[in-house]
Amino acid sequence: MNIRDGAGVASGPAEPLGDQGHLIVIGGGAAGFFGAIAAKTAHNRVTIVEQGRQPLEKVRISGGGRCNVTTSVTEAVELAGNYPRGHKELRGKYFRVFGSEDVRQWFESRGVPLKVEPDGRVFPVSDKSESIISCLRREAEDLGIKLLTHTNATKVSVGRGGRGSSFEVSLKRSSGDKSDESGGSEPAETVAAASHLLLATGSDRVGWRLAKSLGHAIVEPKPSLFSFKCPDAQLTQ
Repeated sequence: MNIRDGAGVASGPAEPLGDQGHLIVIGGGAAGFFGAIAAKTAHNRVTIVEQGRQPLEKVRISGGGRCNVTTSVTEAVELAGNYPRGHKELRGKYFRVFGSEDVRQWFESRGVPLKVEPDGRVFPVSDKSESIISCLRREAEDLGIKLLTHTNATKVSVGRGGRGSSFEVSLKRSSGDKSDESGGSEPAETVAAASHLLLATGSDRVGWRLAKSLGHAIVEPKPSLFSFKCPDAQLTQ
């Protein structure tokens, strides 16, 4: 089974999910955490692999440090109209399965009150992204999801049993940190076995390279939001 969506690329066996599986999530951002939390009900073990010192760092700075959680738009057609690229996916199953209203209910049911601003953006009432980060990390911890930081997934291959059996993920810990957040110790380099794999690396080309190594076709990305560096001091005054 190969699944492609805006959050990443998940790959795994064609047979039904069992309760003894091990899911490895590559990428400790919002998509990685949410995917890991959602998948924990079908997997005995879930491990998030994050290359940075801390997970969810982009969430921390999103929305000017307040975290723009979602939109107040609930109709798929209306939402898709704001995205020249990717609008077909938003009008399909993706948005119907878990839309903006579901996102709001999910966080509020876990003690994070949200508010809608006049322009339709949804933020935590606290106006602090830490409210969202704490919620995701607390949920993952309560579910027993393991988090490995300072860890890079350097290679992914299909297990020796053949396609549809398992994955082997080569992990390399940084020289400056050889312990996960639970206090355990891991070798600097190791190979982990997984029944399922979720690539949630966002715009990081590492994820695209890993997906391509598994046979996925990669559509060349195009920039959406980008910044300009202007040395002219008059423009900043």
